[in-house]
Amino acid sequence: MYTNLDAPKPVRVSCLPCCNKTMEPTPALLMCDVQVVPTEWAESHPCGEGRDAPHPLPEPAGRVSWQTALKDPVLLIKVLLGPQKVVMCKWLCGCTCFLLLAVAVFGLLFFLSQITGASGLGLIGPAS
Repeated sequence: MYTNLDAPKPVRVSCLPCCNKTMEPTPALLMCDVQVVPTEWAESHPCGEGRDAPHPLPEPAGRVSWQTALKDPVLLIKVLLGPQKVVMCKWLCGCTCFLLLAVAVFGLLFFLSQITGASGLGLIGPAS
C-alpha cells in the first residue's frame, strides 16, 4: 500500500514539443510459473541434491529470440516498439498510403490535363 510519500509520481512523456502528456507509470509485470506437485513425485524427481545443479528447465514459452526474428519479423517489431507505438505506426502507415494515393491520383489527373490540352479531360468543349 502506498502512502503519499511512496506514491509514484506522474511522468511527463513527449517525443515532440506539441505532444506533451502526463501519464501514470505502469507497474512492471513478472511472469512466473509455479507448479504444486505431490510429495511422492517431488521426492522421486529431485531438483538437485546438496550442491548438485538442478535439472535444466525447458525454455519459457513466448520468449523472443533471433530465430523468432527470422521467422516472424513483425512480431519482433511489435515486441521492440510496444503496443502503443505499434498503433501509432499503423496510423502513420495508413495516412502515408492515403497521401501517396491522393498524390498519384492528382498527378495522373494533371498529366492527363496536360496531354488533352487546357480543357482538362475533354469534358468542357471548345469555346464557341
